[in-house]
Amino acid sequence: MPMDGLFLAAVRAELNEVLVGGHVQKIFQPTARSIVLHIRTPGQSHRLLASVEPGGARLQRTELDQPHPPVPPAFCMLLRKYLEGSRFYGARQEGLERLLALRFERGPKEAAEAWELMLELTGRQGNLVLVDEDGTVLDAIVRVPPGAGPRTLIPGVPYEPPPLEGKPDPRTISREALRRLLPAGQGLADGLFQALAGFSPLSARRLVETAGLDPARPAGELDEEGWQRLLERFAAWQEVLVAERFAPCLDPEARRLPERFWAFPPGPGPYQAFPSPSALLDEVFGAHEAAHHLEGIRGPLSRTVQTALKRVQRKIEKQEAELEEGRDDLGLRLLGELLLANLHRIPPGASEVEVEDYTQDPPVRRRIPLDPRLSPAENAQAYFDRYARAKRRLDRTSQELAHSREEAAYLESLAFHLEAADTEQALLELAEEMERQGYRPPAGLAGSKGASGRKSSRAGERGRGLLRYRSSDGLEILVGRNHRENDRITMDLAKPDEWWFHVRQLPGAHVLLRTTADEPPLASLEEAALLAAYHSKARHSSHVPVDVARRRHVRKYKGARPGQVLYEPAFTLEVTPREELLPPLME
Repeated sequence: MPMDGLFLAAVRAELNEVLVGGHVQKIFQPTARSIVLHIRTPGQSHRLLASVEPGGARLQRTELDQPHPPVPPAFCMLLRKYLEGSRFYGARQEGLERLLALRFERGPKEAAEAWELMLELTGRQGNLVLVDEDGTVLDAIVRVPPGAGPRTLIPGVPYEPPPLEGKPDPRTISREALRRLLPAGQGLADGLFQALAGFSPLSARRLVETAGLDPARPAGELDEEGWQRLLERFAAWQEVLVAERFAPCLDPEARRLPERFWAFPPGPGPYQAFPSPSALLDEVFGAHEAAHHLEGIRGPLSRTVQTALKRVQRKIEKQEAELEEGRDDLGLRLLGELLLANLHRIPPGASEVEVEDYTQDPPVRRRIPLDPRLSPAENAQAYFDRYARAKRRLDRTSQELAHSREEAAYLESLAFHLEAADTEQALLELAEEMERQGYRPPAGLAGSKGASGRKSSRAGERGRGLLRYRSSDGLEILVGRNHRENDRITMDLAKPDEWWFHVRQLPGAHVLLRTTADEPPLASLEEAALLAAYHSKARHSSHVPVDVARRRHVRKYKGARPGQVLYEPAFTLEVTPREELLPPLME
């Protein structure tokens, strides 16, 4: 469910149980629309995160590290002025609305100063507003000047909360009243969302689904058994809300972020329970933010590689066209030879001559253009000279084309490894490799701590474990996750008679089956080939050809880039990569 009124009620209950009476020690503002308060309770320190960032708006205790900007923004300085040293006196929710007031007090009880930090989780218009005891706005994390919105949120104006929906509270409504509230012609989920406070479309749909009903089914088409199931499920949620006995759980199969976390007992499915709503939010948003952080590194690197790849592909097209043109010019040698064989038949000053082409069977007559300013022998030599220039150009272009194709293959492999990298370290290693190969990564990615700023890139590689598997016959299988690991497996670790695998003509991992047997077990060969196919660009394909060779037949060639090798002889196994076959092989 999203951070709607229902889930916010679960968070409010947690904060009132754990944080009340705690002292505010530090305040930071990690992003433009979020703050973190460090609150100390007896024997324990907590970090309270309040965020109205789009896509990440929430309130929770968090164990996740948050950035600390070196220069605190003005709103952060204001919060420090008023709230540092104060006590947290609880969270108050307006009904089940997405509006929460966090109360802080400082000073002796009889003369305490008090403030409320208003958390408005109202979508794009979400805000954090600090209000004094008289209801006057001290400041907002997003100021709204007069005329810029339905409310004015600037220092000195009376605080006006966002409009409340005024829907019935699901904690107090009876089953009969709920049945009357749902319009007969409207889908059950839409009807619940529009009828009750605190429900979002997602939570309304989930309630209907866990009752075993179709969320889009109109209420008027529901039979008595269906109503009974719906009302029983609603009563179970209602009991949780009233007693505040929430059951935070994770839906690992949900694709969308708001559908992954829930505060109510789940229906059938592989749900994972959590001890608190905050622990659940850390799990969900921690993974989400880690992925977002990785994409922030991966994206610029991938764009750099794609730009270079498009440039090389354009070069290849041009070189292929030049080769085609050059091959046509190779026929000039024959014209020169035909002229030499017919010099006595060519009159001086002729602009063309027709001769018999003796290379054809049967011979045919051929017309050859001439330069009338040249003698017949000089015309023949001119054709030989043009042929020689075309031959030199053809040889040079062929070499350049081979180099361009190798570069394109390397860039395609680099793009694959960037996409497959699942850690910041792996991405920074690829950024370092790009810099060494002459592809300038975006500023701040290469040459930084963790990339080329490490003490030694080789030392960093030695400290990073390779992917290791164990075949069903007990043989070790090594898998490379990037070019550096591929080279390490193939050129450093492999013995000459061990077996080497790579998917044919596609980017992927070098795989090593650690046995020198002349006839290794067929199952181990197939499992190593399966791993080579799975850790390649052909992961989602069927019938993937994987080449297999002895390590002694695999070699680096002059000018080879990282991960590039030649191998011959080899034989081919055809496999279909399937993820469910991997766990038994993993060490």
